[in-house]
This record gives sequence, C-alpha cells and structure tokens, in this order.
Amino acid sequence: MPAVTPTRLSDIIKLTPRQNDFFRATRDHTYTLFGGAAGGGKALALETPIPTSTGWTTMADITAGSTVYDEHGVPCRVTTVFPIQHNRPVFAVTFDDGTVIEADQEHEWLTFSLAERSALLRRSDAFRERRREQRPSRGTGKRPDLAGRNAVLTPERLDPPTGTLRTTGELLATLRVRDRVNHAIPIASPLDMPTADLPIDPYLLGMWLGDGTGVTGVITTADTEVIDHIQALGRSVTKVPSAKYAYRVAGLTVQLRALGVLGNKHIPTAYLRASIAQRLALLQGLMDSDGYAKPDGACEFTATHRLLAEQTRELVLTLGGKCGFSEGRAMLYGRDCGPKYRLTFRLALPAFRLARKAISQKPPELRGPATWRYIVDVSPLPSKPVRCIEVDSPSHLYLAGTSFVPTHNSYSLRWWCVAFLLEMAAKGFNHVRVGLFCETYGALADRHIDRLSVELPPWLGKYNDTKREFKLAPEYGSGAIWFRNLDDPSKYQSVEFAAIAVDELTKSTEQTFWDLTHRLRWPDYKVH
Repeated sequence: MPAVTPTRLSDIIKLTPRQNDFFRATRDHTYTLFGGAAGGGKALALETPIPTSTGWTTMADITAGSTVYDEHGVPCRVTTVFPIQHNRPVFAVTFDDGTVIEADQEHEWLTFSLAERSALLRRSDAFRERRREQRPSRGTGKRPDLAGRNAVLTPERLDPPTGTLRTTGELLATLRVRDRVNHAIPIASPLDMPTADLPIDPYLLGMWLGDGTGVTGVITTADTEVIDHIQALGRSVTKVPSAKYAYRVAGLTVQLRALGVLGNKHIPTAYLRASIAQRLALLQGLMDSDGYAKPDGACEFTATHRLLAEQTRELVLTLGGKCGFSEGRAMLYGRDCGPKYRLTFRLALPAFRLARKAISQKPPELRGPATWRYIVDVSPLPSKPVRCIEVDSPSHLYLAGTSFVPTHNSYSLRWWCVAFLLEMAAKGFNHVRVGLFCETYGALADRHIDRLSVELPPWLGKYNDTKREFKLAPEYGSGAIWFRNLDDPSKYQSVEFAAIAVDELTKSTEQTFWDLTHRLRWPDYKVH
C-alpha cells in the first residue's frame, strides 16, 4: 500500500503526453476513437532483433506466446503481435555504444533526463552516505543543544525519480540540454534463465575457448590456479610433456567434438541461454584465459575469432554489462597476424576466478557511464514497415536490439477504465461500473485479463475470475471493471454502465456499437 492514497492515475503509473491527451479528450466528448492504425503506433522496424528464451528472433518473426525479457531480466510473455504497419515516420535512435534501433515516431521509451539522473544521484543512499562522510560536522558551537536535537531528527527525503515515458518524437525534440546528452536508459539487469543441462562445465569451456588448442582438448596456461579450478570440477588434468604450459583434460576432446566446437570455436546457444551462474562461469573461463583487468578496474577481453568476440559481448550484456567493441590488428614482433577484436566493459558481478585478476576489477560507479546507455542521436529515415507487440511484464518494458535495450509497449485502454473509476470516486460516486469489451473471449483474455495479475498493484483492488470483474478497494470507491466479449451483445441488454471501452472496435459491427451506447446509463450521473 502506498504511503499516500492515490486519487489520480498519474499517482500510480506513468503516462506519455499522447496518452494524457487521450484521457483528457474523453472528458470532453461522448465518443472517443483512439489509435488509428492497428496497435496505435509504438512500433519497431521488422528487422529489429528480439532476444528470447531460445535465442534470437526479429520483430517480423516474433509470435504471441514467445518468452522475452523485461528490464529486470525477468521472463515475460508476448501477449499480442499486431499487424505490420506501413507509411509511418521512422527514426534511427542511436546510443553511445553504437547501438541503433529503428522505431516509429510514437514508439515509447522509459528514459531518465539529465535533470532526472542528477536527482537520482543526489537521492541515493550511497550518495547521501558519501556526503555525510565528506561533510564536516556542524552546529557544535554556541548551541550544542541544537546539534544534539538535529542529530536524532529524520530528515524528509524525496523519492528518487523513476524515469519518464517519452516517444521517439519527444526524444528528438529534447535530445540535448546545454550541449549535453539529455536522455539515457538504464542498463538491463542480468537475464534470469533456468539452469541448463550443459555437457561441458561452462568454466572449462570458457577456458578452452580462450586458451585451448583448436582441434584437441588441450589448454595452455601458466596459471596453476586455473588447473586447480578445473580439477575442482572433477576433471582429470595431465601435463603435456612436450610443452611447458600445456595441459590435457581427459575426455574433453570427445565432448568438444560432440558439442560442435572442435575446430570451430564459438559459444553454443544453450550456454548463452543458461542460468546466470552458468553464464558467469563461462565468462570467468574466458576472462581467466584471454581477459584482464585494466588499471582503472575495467575489464578487457581480446579474441582473434570475430564470432567468439561477438558472442562474448552478448554474454556480457546478458549479465548486466555495457560492452564496447573495437577491431584492430594482432601484431607479433612487428608481424601482422590478422584481425583482433577487443571488448571493454564493467560488470557488477565478478568477471574472474583468478585471484591476481579479480583483485583489480572494479564494479560500475554510482554515476558512471557503465550504468547507462545514452541516446546521442535521433535521425529520420525513409519510411519502412514496422510492427509492435505487447508483453505481460509489470513495467510494460521488453528488451530489443542486440544490446538488450529496454523499450516500451502501451496499456492505455484498461488504465483509462481505472482512471475513470478513480475520478468517479473523487466526485463521490462509489460502486461505479465500467465495461471493457473485446470481440471474443480469447482476445479479451490475451489482451487484458491475463495481464491484470502482473500489471495492477495488489493494493488497488482484486480480480474475481468467476465474475470476470476487477473491483477497486473500498478506499478507491469500490468501482468495478467488467471484462466482457461481444459475440452476443444482447446479453447486456439490461446492464447499466457508467462508461464503456471497446478494444479493436472495428472488429465489431456498427449495430454492436449502437447497442452498447444504449447501456450507457448510470444513476445520478450523466454518462459519456
């Protein structure tokens, strides 16, 4: 339960200016049509990569029921895939790490402005603790009694900002403030995936990918601590007599061949979609072999296989990191040995097992760039086909693009019903009923009912599955939203509603629309 009982929708959720315009319009008009094209905008280009629980797909190929991830790395389900839209204004949104996502003008992003990031820093516990340590004690002069009194007072604290929903068009209009980048999106948390049944321990595979002989199960390392870690996994390791730092892991060659990586170094998808602990172990193997901690505490990984480098970057991103990627030339005694690929990143999780490397790693700083992905440009593109989806995450955010950028989908209609009931309660009308209709029960369940448990806060009210009714708590007026389908509108001939919302109205007949308007009658209230 919140500390203060909300009386307006804006006290509970975030709304974009376009959604606010829609809500205001309903106060002044008897009928309001909202959305226009299917999905109402909020669309990404069809080729946009979307990470799922089984690997990668695209916005063109994603299907309802697919498992994607929200900004906290928590799995969520795609509930609706809208039809492809054409002839919409499209923009390239470019981030400071080189990531580019193509979105239409109405697509929504949860961003923190420069002012919001500054307030977020000042209102954090870490910042306040640091300020107390650095600030000298005051008030110990003429009035030590005041110092004692103030010491036990609990100062009023403002809540930290939680970001604002902004459309692509709004980002373009407010891209910079005083020549500084204005908008940023927090880096997504590690993806929460189930433990996978992996044929080779991920740490051992990581070590072999970094320092293993490409066609055998031999690992080259001068660190005996690495051998200790491998033996702790229950593997038998023997020294190769003909090489100073080569070690053979019993049975590894056969396993590598069966996995399909022998002579073809890469990270299998099963390892990239394993649990956090398993993915971290894989990264630690890679970093103990071909990685190191820089003097400033950042992590760096170098590979001569482009695919391995790109997959290691993906691995870092799935663990909550922000990863730079650059290409150079590998030189040995002045001889060009071909391309090399370098990754640089900071990570809150321990990227190494080797003690000599782990001691130098430093996590991302409180206000450092490693915790944010900054929007550096928004530029118009020729129009192209776009599509939007809806997911059942509580925040309405899902990850898109190869850099796992949190992006948004809409929830206007059902929250309009909540807003209406809160308004009625504020005017003294309790136990008000509104109806939210879809063309079929299946559509009603997919688009609305299935999302209530994750979307509506429990203190706001409770859903009754038998009645198909969400009823607000008494302190919010006890109003109710009836969820109904329109296969037979005559079923509601004797029912009264103070307001009616119809999702995808064009999928119903004109007669259905007029039949519903006759149900708009509520005692002592002029309905709209």
